[in-house]
Amino acid sequence: MNFSKKLIAGVTSAFLMLGTAVAPIGESGAFGSVLLTSNAETYSDYEYQVLEDGTVEITKYSGSDSEIAIPSKIDGKTVTSIGDWAFEDCTKLESVTIPNSVTNIDRYAFYYCINLKSITIPNSVTSIGDSAFYYCTNLESITIANSVTSIGDWAFDYCTSLESITIPNSVTSIGEYAFNHCTSLESINIPNSVTSIGEGAFDQCSSLASITIPKSVTSIGYRAFCDCTNLKSITIPNSVTSIGDKAFGYYYNTDYDTFRKYSFNIYGYTGTAAEKYAKDNEFNFIPLDGTENAVTLNIELNASDKTMSAENVSISVDGGKAVTASNGSAELSLADGAYEITFSAHGFVPRTYTVEIKDGKLTEELTPELNLIGDADGNGVVNTLDIVKLKRHLIKVEPLTGYALDCANTDGNDTLNTLDIVKLKRHLINVEKLW
Repeated sequence: MNFSKKLIAGVTSAFLMLGTAVAPIGESGAFGSVLLTSNAETYSDYEYQVLEDGTVEITKYSGSDSEIAIPSKIDGKTVTSIGDWAFEDCTKLESVTIPNSVTNIDRYAFYYCINLKSITIPNSVTSIGDSAFYYCTNLESITIANSVTSIGDWAFDYCTSLESITIPNSVTSIGEYAFNHCTSLESINIPNSVTSIGEGAFDQCSSLASITIPKSVTSIGYRAFCDCTNLKSITIPNSVTSIGDKAFGYYYNTDYDTFRKYSFNIYGYTGTAAEKYAKDNEFNFIPLDGTENAVTLNIELNASDKTMSAENVSISVDGGKAVTASNGSAELSLADGAYEITFSAHGFVPRTYTVEIKDGKLTEELTPELNLIGDADGNGVVNTLDIVKLKRHLIKVEPLTGYALDCANTDGNDTLNTLDIVKLKRHLINVEKLW
């Protein structure tokens, strides 16, 4: 793509986003190291540059494969960065495997990869740059590693096929218009690590029907949830002190003028930013102040060994004091609001769920399920099949995602490698038990 095309793309983006902001283009990578040389070198279908620290940044891919595995080393140098525009316009690309040597995915890295369907971001990546996956209209799922701390502006703008995404609890900020125009996104859990939701972060997510805002959030930006036409209500914790204009409860007409919804409910606490926003915009405000209600959770342990009892499951709310389950269930006294509830038990991998309680009840039914340490395939038993599963992950044939990644991490060092296979083998021959 020549510069004029990039310029047109930026101008088009500005018009599509109502003139509220302009996507940054044409500058050097915001997240990568300083370049040592401007002369691109080639390796197979890749162009690259050597960075000041001696590592490599991929600057261009010129191949036509539908599936690729980005190399972890080029000419003996470690690949640490995917540069600005590196895979732009790779319209045949459907699947990408990023090596766990990469720490940065820079701006527009996968711009206009319109047939890209899935991508797994490894635990080495700490930042996703502005517009990194802009206009990846066929992207259906993405796994963001729990090493990522920031999601850039426009990072997933116009990912119109994206139905769900899990944001790890390492992320502290969601950039401006990060999920703008994600029209298939139905729900999203924002973790308790996020403190700010940027301007237009979920603007025009027309399928979004529920959103849980954790108590860590202090600010919600301008038009953050504007034109989310299926969103009928929102619960705002009392930690939020700033809510931008038209953050939610508004929609656009065909001329992109904004109009207020006539029936929109805001759940919050009296005397807070939530109540002020509701009154200023003439929305129905439902106070959450008052008596805590008993909420019962039934817990399942996924283990064929029935001696692994749910009696000793520990449950903590928002990292606070834990309670212990009795007879496979626990009763918690909680006021209406959003919570992160973590379940843990000896021999099992801890699991955290984000829940919302409204009118004294869970908004969605929850039966927490814990898997055994080492049970990578989730079949309730640790055996040689889990070793096969882990090996297939390491050779990038069948990548593990989500909770399965945690289950396979037998040595607890947050990185899957051959040491986890060794731990599994030692467990199976009764040399060093996992629990």
